[in-house]
Amino acid sequence: MRVNLLEKDESYKINWTEIIYIIIIIAVLAIPAVNYYVNRLELKTLQSNKLSWQQQLTAIQPQFEYYQKLNQEVSNFKLPVKMEMESYQLSPALREFSNLVPAAIYFDSLNYQTGNLVITGNATTVRSLLDFLANIYDSTIFSVVSLERFQQESELNFKLTVKIDTPSKKGGIN
Repeated sequence: MRVNLLEKDESYKINWTEIIYIIIIIAVLAIPAVNYYVNRLELKTLQSNKLSWQQQLTAIQPQFEYYQKLNQEVSNFKLPVKMEMESYQLSPALREFSNLVPAAIYFDSLNYQTGNLVITGNATTVRSLLDFLANIYDSTIFSVVSLERFQQESELNFKLTVKIDTPSKKGGIN
């Protein structure tokens, strides 16, 4: 068999450069169209969200006005400065007081009146009551004003008045 090498090949050839050019042209035209479509969908979604938010805002507007009115009333209501400061200074004192109480001491009542803490309770032994008094004596915040004790059967009942020296009275917080 003889083949003529000088003849032109008439078979189908793929020209890759033309295909790449066509793909680039299609991409240049299609990308803005797809971008426009996506942006249009997003715009419709945002408009529907805006409408629902406006409806929700009009629904809660009366409640918000009522809240503003109550907030204004609360801001106008102030406790006397002395009472506010006393409540802030009493909390750390009570926390420390809880550390001073031994396990054998039980309280029936605990009353606070202008710097004094009046405690009524009972102790299982005299030793536990003396330990409690020693803890109060060693404290930097508390000092014993008076102690009344009496015994009923096996229980030792007491009424103790303790003075609370808050930090403002000792030169701390003013």
